[in-house]
Amino acid sequence: MPTLQGRIGYVRVILAASLCGVLLSGCDQAPTGTHTAHTEAAAAQTESIETIAAVVGCRPEISVTADELRTGSCKASQGEFRMATFTADEGQRAWLIQAREYGGNYLVGMRWVVVSEKLDVLRALRTKLGGTLEAGDQHAEH
Repeated sequence: MPTLQGRIGYVRVILAASLCGVLLSGCDQAPTGTHTAHTEAAAAQTESIETIAAVVGCRPEISVTADELRTGSCKASQGEFRMATFTADEGQRAWLIQAREYGGNYLVGMRWVVVSEKLDVLRALRTKLGGTLEAGDQHAEH
């Protein structure tokens, strides 16, 4: 059985590869602080890509299914975005630490993350999903 450290490494590789296109294609201004929205939606407690997609009104395209996580993408009226769900809080924390190095913006909930190159997309999704807006590391233009 793989160790937790080995699983976290595996999770990092899978998610870094699956989100690389979104994160490297360009970023809007990142939020300057962390904001939390409380809504009636039960999505803040979801661990399912399908549930998140249903709440925002899109059909998910699943790209990775593993024991520790699932990733997928959606296009909804709010815009395009990628999603990741996790089976453990530790996996989500490890993934976020690794992903932030690539920059970008994240909407973070309980064992789920939504990523978009456009901050306004995440703000719109937050009204339905709840969660916290977080920013990755800032990178200078080359």
